[in-house]
Amino acid sequence: MSGRHVDSACYLAAIAFFASSILRTGLFDQNLSKAWHNDAQWKDMEGEYLEAQWKGLSSSIGALWLTYGIVHILAWLILATILFRVAWIQSAQGTARIGPNSTVAFLGASTAIIELLVRMLYIGSDMSLRWMASDFQMSNWYPVEGLIKG
Repeated sequence: MSGRHVDSACYLAAIAFFASSILRTGLFDQNLSKAWHNDAQWKDMEGEYLEAQWKGLSSSIGALWLTYGIVHILAWLILATILFRVAWIQSAQGTARIGPNSTVAFLGASTAIIELLVRMLYIGSDMSLRWMASDFQMSNWYPVEGLIKG
């Protein structure tokens, strides 16, 4: 394994982290919905209002959030492979100080897996909410008194 491959992977991870940071910074203050926000209607869970909020979602902003998540996960996966290679090199091919080096590598890998799970849960819940907003009849839906306190 030459240093050239590690350097290119490091550069690729740095570029992916930088790109995901740029995407997140650009999207951080974007309002996802085109509909006007009313806190009272949100707390009362009025069906027509909630439907307008979710149907008014900008698809281009949603696609950019999805792109951000994919690039961010890719960066973490590349970093995890780099950490495994560095741990292998630092432990002299598995003959010296295996514990500390493998701990660092597995912490990086577990962080990558957790990021992947978080992004999958976020994307899944977002898709479920869009599906409910588009396919459920919410105009006759009233919250049960006593369950929701505003």
